[in-house]
Amino acid sequence: MLIRIGDEEAARRAEEATNLHDPWHPKHNPGGLDLQVCPVCGYETFSADQEDEHGMGIGVGQCLVCHYVRGAEKAAQEAEAQIFATRWAD
Repeated sequence: MLIRIGDEEAARRAEEATNLHDPWHPKHNPGGLDLQVCPVCGYETFSADQEDEHGMGIGVGQCLVCHYVRGAEKAAQEAEAQIFATRWAD
């Protein structure tokens, strides 16, 4: 997707992302989080509709630039890996 839209369009979408994402309005996004860094494109444009089931802040949603989608199962896996890494660091 990033190759198709190019750097200029990706940057434009990244600027617009804050207008498209409303994390704290309970009517639109009751379980939402602030925009997160997308693991694919690197922009802070990952719009989460909800948090992972472990409460680790891993969002379930879609990037507003490259359209990467992270579902609940993938978010849970990433949260579990984060929990495991934290336990070993202690």
